[in-house]
Amino acid sequence: MPSPYEGTTIKHRQHLAISAYWFATNFLWGALLVLMLPNEMRMLAPHYRVAALGLLTGIAAIVALTVPLIVGALSDRCTSPRGRRRPYIIAGVTINVIGLGLMAAAFTFADKIPSPPAGQEPGQWQTIGILLSHPGFLWFLLAFIVVQFGNNVASAAYSGIIPDLIPEEQRGAASGYMALMSQGGTLFGGVVVGFLLGKQPEWIKYGVLALVLAVVASVTIKGI
Repeated sequence: MPSPYEGTTIKHRQHLAISAYWFATNFLWGALLVLMLPNEMRMLAPHYRVAALGLLTGIAAIVALTVPLIVGALSDRCTSPRGRRRPYIIAGVTINVIGLGLMAAAFTFADKIPSPPAGQEPGQWQTIGILLSHPGFLWFLLAFIVVQFGNNVASAAYSGIIPDLIPEEQRGAASGYMALMSQGGTLFGGVVVGFLLGKQPEWIKYGVLALVLAVVASVTIKGI
C-alpha cells in the first residue's frame, strides 16, 4: 500500500499528531507501574505487597505477550473503511479507559487484606491463595488485566503506523518523534501523578490517566 505522504515532506505538526499516542500510553505506564501500583499494594495488601505486585504484573505480562501477536496480525488484514489500524486503536483505548475506571473503583472500595497472626507466616503458594481469594484484590487484578488488554490492542495496531504512513526516507525523523513522545510521556506521567497529584485521592489520578489517554489518543486517531 503506497504511503499517503509519498512525494511530500511531512510537517512537524503531522509528525506530532502521528506520534501523539506514544505520549499517551507512556504517560499511563510511567505513572501506573512506577508510582501508583506499588503505593496501592502497600495500602491494599501491606503484609503481602511484594507478592501482590509480582502477581499483578506477572499475570498482566501474559496479556502483554500474547495480545500484540494476535491483534497485529488481525490489523494487518483489516479492511475497515476507517483504515486497518484506526478501529483497533479506538477499541483498545475505549477498553483501556474502562479498565482504569474499574481499577479506581476496586481500590476505592476494597478492604485491606489483613496480616497473618504473629508466628504464622504463610508460604509462597498460601500467599497467592490469600491474595486470589480476597474479593478486592481479585477485582483489582481483573481490572488491571482489562487495562493491559485494551492498551495492547491499541498499541499493537498503532505500532504499524510508521511503516504504513511514513515514506521510507522520512522514517528516521518519524522514529525521532516517536522517541520524543515516548520519553516525554514517561517523564510527564511521573511528574504529574507523583508530584502535582501526589497527595490527591487515587480516583483523581485514575481520572487524569484516563483523560490524558483519551484526549491525546484522539489526536492520533484524527491525524492518521
